[in-house]
Amino acid sequence: FSKSLIVSKIIIPSVLKKLPIIYTEDCELCSAESNIYFHRDAAERSELRLFGLRFVHPDWSSYEEIRAVYERAGIRDLAPRNLIQSLRESPLTHAKLSNEELANQLKIVYGYLYRNRSSIDEVSKNNLLAMPLCLTQRYRLVSVQEEENQLHLPGEEALSKINALKSLDKLELDHLIHS
Repeated sequence: FSKSLIVSKIIIPSVLKKLPIIYTEDCELCSAESNIYFHRDAAERSELRLFGLRFVHPDWSSYEEIRAVYERAGIRDLAPRNLIQSLRESPLTHAKLSNEELANQLKIVYGYLYRNRSSIDEVSKNNLLAMPLCLTQRYRLVSVQEEENQLHLPGEEALSKINALKSLDKLELDHLIHS
């Protein structure tokens, strides 16, 4: 009995992690070492795939037995740190995107991080501050932490004055951010 317990707790997870048993949403088999995640929201999965994230096929993750095996192999629910890591490995600054595509991808990132803000740990927050994720009026990505990138956000009163914003847009100031 103790031998089978050792096998199931130690050997099996390390072996499972390497085996191509994880059925992905792309209908491929791969190992748990391939950074694949559980995630329930189909629309969000579709959007987040743009950033290189991969997901367990939703039909398979809904079976309790399969999910238990996948968890033993190391598959976990998607967390903000996973998206942040993916963006660190493949920054948006390296992507060949039109201005509109870049703005849309940033909206996806901001939306996901906002909806999951309570799950962002301190390390992830620091990583976010260092990443170029702020889009200037000239569609340049900058990080919040870089001193030369002092960003100026207009106050609430200025945001309510649409004519003032239209005038600022014409100037195309590179360090002004607004929605």
